Amino acid sequence: MQVKINGKMLSWRNLATPADIKLVRRFCKEAGNFTLCEVELAVELVMECLHRGSDSGYHFLFAILPPDTQAGYACYGPVPCTESSWDLYWLVVDKALQGNGFGELILRKVEHQIWQAKGKRIFVDTSGRPAYDSTRHFYEKCGYKIAAQLSDFYEKGDAKFIYCKDLG
Repeated sequence: MQVKINGKMLSWRNLATPADIKLVRRFCKEAGNFTLCEVELAVELVMECLHRGSDSGYHFLFAILPPDTQAGYACYGPVPCTESSWDLYWLVVDKALQGNGFGELILRKVEHQIWQAKGKRIFVDTSGRPAYDSTRHFYEKCGYKIAAQLSDFYEKGDAKFIYCKDLG
């Protein structure tokens, strides 16, 4: 999938590097809606992938604008013990670039890669806190449907929303 942004070709990188530990921490902290625990969990997934490679079950996709501007990233992987279900764990766009369509570009590229890997369904978990209103709206706009809502999941008053999209 080739995409031009302001005359510049967006490129993709699938391999996590040690520099991504710092990058993911910065993206998640600056996003403004993740707790410190969530930020550190995102970093742990990068470290797990660096340590175990494909055995970690975590796949990464980084969007890059020339010459070397990291626009955002996603982390996803197959759901263990399922035939063709995948989880999208993280999708974060650089705070300075949010609202410009990068999130949807990254999501569409992830969907395509999952489809190529014979994935048929993608699940996304997100919080019911008001800070996540725009996140839930984003997934709904991109064709994801609420598959489940678990009241008081994260803490009292904070439900877990599980979204699903069938890739057909």
